[in-house]
Amino acid sequence: SPRTRLTARQALAHGWLSQLPQPGPARFGEESVRLMGHYGAQSGFKKSALQVIAGQVEHARLRAVKEQFTSLDADHDGALTAEELRSGMKQAGVERSQSSVRRLISGVDANQNGAIDYTEFLAAGLDERAYLDEDLCWTAFNVFDLDGDGSISLKELETIFKGRRRAKSSCDALRDQFQDADLNGDGQISFKEFMELMSTCQNAGFKAQGEGEDEAVG
Repeated sequence: SPRTRLTARQALAHGWLSQLPQPGPARFGEESVRLMGHYGAQSGFKKSALQVIAGQVEHARLRAVKEQFTSLDADHDGALTAEELRSGMKQAGVERSQSSVRRLISGVDANQNGAIDYTEFLAAGLDERAYLDEDLCWTAFNVFDLDGDGSISLKELETIFKGRRRAKSSCDALRDQFQDADLNGDGQISFKEFMELMSTCQNAGFKAQGEGEDEAVG
């Protein structure tokens, strides 16, 4: 386990960042859509952690994903609409129904503004191996550990998500996500439990939302 807390500057200076695998395919295509689907299946807590991780990866390693976003963002407003995403998918030879594209956007759209923002797209484009990089995850863990006591409490999560999720159902979902991550039930998420959360694959959840309905492309 890491012994010291890293500042953002120290994290960016670490040599392991330059050794990370390319986080996504060079061109937008089926693999890009698969990564977006995988990201969309994660909990809001995990999506936020992945956005932090994406912010720590050096620019060169995310160049391909950034270029994908630029090519898809037809009106250059910094967000991808369903129309822009589906148009880009068609150009790449990736056929999906309108409902499937809407589900894909809904899963990636962590801030629920109806489009995929730049940061969300970068996080969704991360190679799953980045989820398991202990140093990157430690940096993300520290963002949630507001008081620096080495664990994450529900109160800390609620503070971070305050203003983003006002509906009671969303608050209940956050508590459920916390309880799922708190494996020993002590009311705190340790770094070990955080790493377990990051390593948990939830692809099945995405497929269950209707991935198999893409036969009818209209």
